[in-house]
Amino acid sequence: MKLNTQGHSLPEIMISLLIFMAIAAALFFTLMAGHVSWQNHNASVEVQAEARKAIMYLTRDLRQAENIIINPGAGTLSVSFFQPGIGNVSYSWTNSGTNANRIIRVRQTGSRIIARDIASFSVTNGTEDISISLTAAISNEKGEIDSFPLDAKVDKR
Repeated sequence: MKLNTQGHSLPEIMISLLIFMAIAAALFFTLMAGHVSWQNHNASVEVQAEARKAIMYLTRDLRQAENIIINPGAGTLSVSFFQPGIGNVSYSWTNSGTNANRIIRVRQTGSRIIARDIASFSVTNGTEDISISLTAAISNEKGEIDSFPLDAKVDKR
């Protein structure tokens, strides 16, 4: 029995290497596209969670509120009220400055950022209910703005 001691030729090795590199490049670009898609989706989910959290806090507090005062301004909004058992509570939002696009809740015990990335915020005091409208927005990797509008109504007591 005779053993084949001859190796592969240089063109065979080069073709094998080219095929391997093409497969590796295709796999790399597929994984990169999946990673970018995951990052964009994750940022969108975080913005939606911020909007929902803001609505949850606002509706909970406004259900128990008395003496509601809404002060809208150019690029600002403040909502103040008295909450039995807690005292005076206020929410503020502005679209400029160090606290831009944040909803901040202030009570006697201190202040807390309730939500970030809030592009617009409005509260309307109707005869039977209070309407809350906000839009959370974030810029994605392509420079496009992903926005998430959310509305709620709170019946007055």
